Amino acid sequence: MVGECAEVVTREVLDRLDGVRRESAGQWAARCPAHEDRKPSLSISDGLDGRILLHCHAGCETETVLAALGMVPGDLFADAPSSNGTGFQIEVEYDYVDEDGTLLFQVVRLRPKSFRQRRPDGMGGWIWKLGDTRRVLYRLPEIVESVALERTIYVVEGEKDADRLVGLGLCATTNPGGVGKWRTEYSTVLRGAHVAILPDNDKPGWAHAEAVAESLRSVAEHVRVVELPGLPEKSDVSDWLRAGGTVEELDRLVEASTETPPTRKHRDEYDRADGVTLADFYAYMREHKYIFTPTGDLWPAASVNALIPLVSDGGEELKASSWLDRHQHVEQMTWAPGEPTLIQDRLILQGGWIDRPGVRVFNLYRPPMIERGDPTKAVLWVEHVRRVFPGEADHIIRWLAHRVQRPEDKINHALVLQGAQGTGKDTIIEGAIPAVGEWNCQEVSPSMLLGRFNGYLKAVILRVSEARDLGDADRYRLYDHLKTYTAAPPAVLRVDEKNIREYAIPNFCGVVITTNYVDGVFLPADDRRHYVAWTELTKEDFTEQYWHDIYTWYDKGDGCRHVAAYLAEFDLSQFNPKAPPPKTTAFWNVVDAGRSPEDAELADVLDKLTNPRAVTLRELAKRAESEFGEWLRDRKNSRKIPHRLGAAGYVRVRNDTAQSGLWVVGGKRQVVYARRELPVRDRIAAVSDLVERWGQ
Repeated sequence: MVGECAEVVTREVLDRLDGVRRESAGQWAARCPAHEDRKPSLSISDGLDGRILLHCHAGCETETVLAALGMVPGDLFADAPSSNGTGFQIEVEYDYVDEDGTLLFQVVRLRPKSFRQRRPDGMGGWIWKLGDTRRVLYRLPEIVESVALERTIYVVEGEKDADRLVGLGLCATTNPGGVGKWRTEYSTVLRGAHVAILPDNDKPGWAHAEAVAESLRSVAEHVRVVELPGLPEKSDVSDWLRAGGTVEELDRLVEASTETPPTRKHRDEYDRADGVTLADFYAYMREHKYIFTPTGDLWPAASVNALIPLVSDGGEELKASSWLDRHQHVEQMTWAPGEPTLIQDRLILQGGWIDRPGVRVFNLYRPPMIERGDPTKAVLWVEHVRRVFPGEADHIIRWLAHRVQRPEDKINHALVLQGAQGTGKDTIIEGAIPAVGEWNCQEVSPSMLLGRFNGYLKAVILRVSEARDLGDADRYRLYDHLKTYTAAPPAVLRVDEKNIREYAIPNFCGVVITTNYVDGVFLPADDRRHYVAWTELTKEDFTEQYWHDIYTWYDKGDGCRHVAAYLAEFDLSQFNPKAPPPKTTAFWNVVDAGRSPEDAELADVLDKLTNPRAVTLRELAKRAESEFGEWLRDRKNSRKIPHRLGAAGYVRVRNDTAQSGLWVVGGKRQVVYARRELPVRDRIAAVSDLVERWGQ
């Protein structure tokens, strides 16, 4: 039985790793998740005693590797009885269901104490990761009913506490993942609700309570953070009830609480005044600078000390910067929608988040501040979208609504809005920008995208404006460059800003490209990252009064507030952000516009060669007509040729045994291309046959 359980746990570990390759029986290699690993440096093997052995050749500790995998050392033992076939001992299962009671996923408490999440596989079993599963609040149907009945909804830190309160006749909930994992869509469910937040009495608990309260304050009818009297450090509401607390006393405490947190226990309080105070800064230890929290700017120590007087610390007088270094510091900064301002006990690496107790990450993201209006009064904006893009309006609106409702969820395709100048493409986006926050939107030109600095990636909506024919080479460069931003993976991007060392952010950027030209962007026929919409309207189809009315409505008539409400409540059940978008007629027009005479000539040459499994440029040039053969030999076209061959269904095959990546064919080093539809193994075999046929 131990062997069987260990085999299951081994598969569980391998499923969480990237770049897995089998070395021999019972031994594998993979990229280590605890550091930026380009070549697999993590060894995984079955131990003789039923355990799994992990060893990182780069020096990462086993505990660090396990933390990056979301596992604990106890997960690797198969000596405990189990009802789920994994070798883990399950103590409690907490069901998370949708509004109709359908099971979406479970949070499972294990022994030794740890928590895992799993979802049904549809065949009576479980998948031990959530993937794209919809996240919801615990006991969602009861929350929906309680909002309608105007009952107080208690938000606590764990399922155990929620169940305890429900057992006393109250409505209670929590979010999956616990502290620091509150999402924007959870707040949407509590629109108009009466909410009482009961923090665990420790620094992470109060930080979490404040983050939840901030998220709910513009959504819920009332939000109160309740301090339970006499609650010891690191205790929770269940401890308070066991110590004699009652429902009646809890009701009185809620009524007596103000609608702001009574205290910020996750950091010392200061008497705030207008201007700049000590509470406005966190020490950013990586650069030994100081984050000015209202703006996210980095200040040098001299500037902080010039404005803040000496601070008393246990009888010692410290400079403000020294006090911040000691008491109010963060180890990283990032930009992460859906996360609190202070992200506790986690770090972000190239591969994603890892748990690390006792550390903090400062979150530069700021949620939108707009007070939402009436969704039924957004008609002017909706009619404009449908007028400009009648056939594509539904998809465009869903895309924008997803940016409003789930900014922390990556959409794996960009919007491409095309049409003549003056037809209102930008007007559509302008109406939606306040809904995600003006500071969460960035606008760049194609030339800026191709530059070094990329601070614009901190964007819920990144608008690439006035894309136009940049010449073949730059169009291909732009297409290749945008691949990283329009879809994930990568799950994490590196932000490079002037005078600041690079730092990591989650890849949540949503790209919108606007252009007045059908050939403004390059798209190959097999593209899966762009949804293209084209308008047949012209500037003459609109009057000056039309634009005056819509922008007056935006600026003075609460139009943006109504659009924000409309997008926040729009039904997204028919929108899959991870699926490839539909290929519209406009998409194929872009593909056709990107074709050149060389594409047809290349296809003719490949036909002459009977569309071989593998081919070299020399062979193509030799069989081509003289003018096209010269085009293939011209070094100025070296960037265009791979894209032309890609459009013809061929991809480059790299020789991993040679540093140059080239193959020796007929005594000369050459680039070799193989048919895309072939599996990788067959591509290599086709190239080997070519090399053997022509000789080395």
